[in-house]
Amino acid sequence: MNHLTLRDLQMILAFLVRDRRAELEAAVGAAYARTLEETLTQIDALPAAVVDAPLSEELSAADAQHDAWGAAIHSLCNAVLECPGSTPEERAGARAGLDFLLPGGLRELRDSYVTEASRARERRAQLDTHRAALSAVRIGARTLVDWAIAFFDAGDLLGRLLVDRADAGVDRTPAIKLRGIASKRIARARGIVEPSSSADQRLFGYVDTIVGMRARGSKERAPAPPAPSEPRPS
Repeated sequence: MNHLTLRDLQMILAFLVRDRRAELEAAVGAAYARTLEETLTQIDALPAAVVDAPLSEELSAADAQHDAWGAAIHSLCNAVLECPGSTPEERAGARAGLDFLLPGGLRELRDSYVTEASRARERRAQLDTHRAALSAVRIGARTLVDWAIAFFDAGDLLGRLLVDRADAGVDRTPAIKLRGIASKRIARARGIVEPSSSADQRLFGYVDTIVGMRARGSKERAPAPPAPSEPRPS
């Protein structure tokens, strides 16, 4: 459930409280069905730009990717510097990599999203100046230049997500809070239903479909829910 977006949760709640209402009430009780309906009403009241724009989880994931590349570059360059078999050219490339890509060391990876995105943009513009030196450090068929580009790409993604969030032009705090509430309430509803039962399949097969998409890394919009007469989606 942690990978689901607010839009995913909105679609799941709509399916449960509108398309499967009678079955939902039979499984979890009318009172809890109303609780889920109230949660959906709160989400529906949010501006569409807030529901669809990236939330903090996506920013955190992008930041984790950026920081992982930075940490890998730091480890690689230090390993080359410490390795007794490194050539002078490789050592020079590793030192250039640290000085150019992470002059402040690993502490740079603890800076704000805005700072990390800005650095990626600025340092990418200077890459050609250091390309020859970085090319001396090889990792299989790739070089430190390739790792640097991946590091910059991760920073650029972080920047794009920040722009998307800013473009929404509204306070995202309610959306972040509602995402957590909706996720917990859906999980609680499923916990009431007997696992692998017909009710579980009818009510939460759609949840499994979306969770599976997100677990595989899909960013596509979730599919429409099955019609009331259709079985669990495959």
